[in-house]
Amino acid sequence: MQNAISIQPMKDHLHIFIDTGMQIVNGPAVIELAQRAGMKISKFAKLLKVTRNYLYLKKVRVNDETRQRLVDLVRIIDNAFTISEGDEEEAIIWLITPNKGFYNMSPFEMTFAGKGKEVYEGQERLIGGY
Repeated sequence: MQNAISIQPMKDHLHIFIDTGMQIVNGPAVIELAQRAGMKISKFAKLLKVTRNYLYLKKVRVNDETRQRLVDLVRIIDNAFTISEGDEEEAIIWLITPNKGFYNMSPFEMTFAGKGKEVYEGQERLIGGY
């Protein structure tokens, strides 16, 4: 019998989405995340394919591609919290620090380059112990 990872619902620790269906982005939370990542808000807005001013709204709608990257980011952050045993600061530092295993990109950068699946699959192998 193979080892299986128990799939648990993701927890949006940083409140990136306003709704549980992960359709509407929380503008202020995304701005805070950009600031914690040391990124200019205008650059982060460009990654999200919205205007800078749009991010200051409480409810931000994004296209499907951007939404999927943010869903991947929520999964990566949730896994980081698991790995760091709930230490938010440690999870965020890991998220924004370049990593040799990710082509010297941070997990955050990997996600917005469309490679979030590589990040969370690696995390989940680590969490699952294989």
